[in-house]
Amino acid sequence: MSWQSASQQVAVIFAGLLGVILHATLAPQQMDDWGWRVPFLIGCLIVPFLFLIRRSLEETEEFKTRKHRPSVREIYRSMAENWRIILAGCMMVVMTTVSFYMITAYTPTFGKTVLKLDDVDNLIVTMCVGLSNFIWLPLMGAVSDRIGRKPLLLFFTVATLLTAYPAVSWLVAEPSFSRLLMVELWLSFLYGSYNGAWW
Repeated sequence: MSWQSASQQVAVIFAGLLGVILHATLAPQQMDDWGWRVPFLIGCLIVPFLFLIRRSLEETEEFKTRKHRPSVREIYRSMAENWRIILAGCMMVVMTTVSFYMITAYTPTFGKTVLKLDDVDNLIVTMCVGLSNFIWLPLMGAVSDRIGRKPLLLFFTVATLLTAYPAVSWLVAEPSFSRLLMVELWLSFLYGSYNGAWW
C-alpha cells in the first residue's frame, strides 16, 4: 500500500521540475504576471481523466450486498464507543499530513520568504524531496511488513518530534541551499519511514 503514497511523489517531482523550467525560461516579470498560472492550467488537464476514471469504477461486491445502512444515530453511537481509536487515527493523520505539506508544498514558500533563497534552489530541493519520499515510502513499507507497523510508527513519531525543530532552527540560523537540502532530506526520511509504515 505504501506504493500508493509513493506514486503521489511523482506529482511532487513533476511540480518541482515544472517550476524550475518556468523559472529558467521566463523572466521574473513574466512569472509574476502570468507564469505562475501555467502549473494550474496543466493541473486542470487531468480533470477530464478523473471524471472518466470515476465513471468506470465499480463498488465492491461486499458493499453492493450489504443490506443494513447505519443511521446517523448509529454512526454517532459507534464514534462515541470507539473514541480512542478515532482520536488515535486523527493524530496519525495529522502527523503524516503536516509532515507531507511541510516538506513539499511549503518548501518553496519557506525558502523564498523566510530563508531568502533563490526560487530555483527551493524548487530543486522540492524535487529532491519528492524523489527521496518515492524511495523511502515503499522501502519502509517493506520494513514494516517484517517488523510490524507499531514500532516504526512510534519510533518515527518520537524522532520527528525530537529532531524537527532543532533541524529547522539550524537551517534558519544560517540559511543556504545545502542546509535546506540536508534538513529537507532528513525530514523526508522521517516522513517516508512513518508514512510507509502507516499504510
